[in-house]
Amino acid sequence: DVYKRQGQYGVLYWFGSPYYHSYQFVTYMFLHASLEHLFFNMFGLWMFGSLSAPTLGWKNFLNLYLISGTFGNVLWYVFNIDTPAVLLGASGAVVGVIMATAMIMPNLRVLLLFFPVPVKLKTMAVVYIVLEVVQQGANIQSNIAYLVHIGGFFAGFLFMHLFLSREIVWSPLDLLLGKQRPVSPVSYTHLRAH
Repeated sequence: DVYKRQGQYGVLYWFGSPYYHSYQFVTYMFLHASLEHLFFNMFGLWMFGSLSAPTLGWKNFLNLYLISGTFGNVLWYVFNIDTPAVLLGASGAVVGVIMATAMIMPNLRVLLLFFPVPVKLKTMAVVYIVLEVVQQGANIQSNIAYLVHIGGFFAGFLFMHLFLSREIVWSPLDLLLGKQRPVSPVSYTHLRAH
């Protein structure tokens, strides 16, 4: 059993479990259910974190990661408090990093892993979160905690607005409010091939 291999205390257990501890709200994001789960989370973290970390700095990046992951699991937990389930994985933290990266460099074109088509990062972020909301709303029975992803998205959004608003080039609020921001003075020269 994957949970026994990783230890009883790292994953986030439901409140009524004898294994529940409050520190699991942080430790859960450092454990994964499989190598595939670990690979895709770390691939996303590398892909988007390597873009945003130079702008954010390591302290802000670490705070973004931890806050997004924690907020994501708190949102999931609120709606699943009586569910005898466990939670693990870095997805909420990674989605927060994706959101922050999209807000910093929205027009950067990225190739999607399964659809190798160049898409603006802001478009990818919006489509991704809409799909997560639809899947959560459809109440699809799966082992994917869509609420964690949604919480991570909003935490990344809030983190940028509350602590790094000077770095924001685009925000999802721009879509809702029909707002256009001035062209960014941000330079993407650090993205050149080496």
